[in-house]
Amino acid sequence: MLEDRVLYYYKEDYNCAQCMLMGARDEYGLPIECCCVDMCAGVYNGLGVGSICSIVVGGVMVISLYFKNENTIKHKRMEFINNIYDKFNTINCGKMPKQNGCDNIVYEGAKILRIVLESG
Repeated sequence: MLEDRVLYYYKEDYNCAQCMLMGARDEYGLPIECCCVDMCAGVYNGLGVGSICSIVVGGVMVISLYFKNENTIKHKRMEFINNIYDKFNTINCGKMPKQNGCDNIVYEGAKILRIVLESG
């Protein structure tokens, strides 16, 4: 499942955005090349200032590749962001509940993404 793949990459020391991209690439065969993953190297820790969580950033990138229709992308993007907010009561990295690191946030964020993607 997507969340297992994403968590695997997170435990291999990739940042949240990178692991979302690589997990989705592996799970859904998305055309995500190494340079795309490398471009996310600086997208972590809320863009370095505790701002928007990189799970959200990576998830929106995946949604943008997975769906082709602009209206669908807009709808799915908001569904994903709203579901992350409902789960954690924030989308900001600095306010996320981090017990024992971010493993739970990464896993649950990827699970939410999977549900959004697979619900069509």
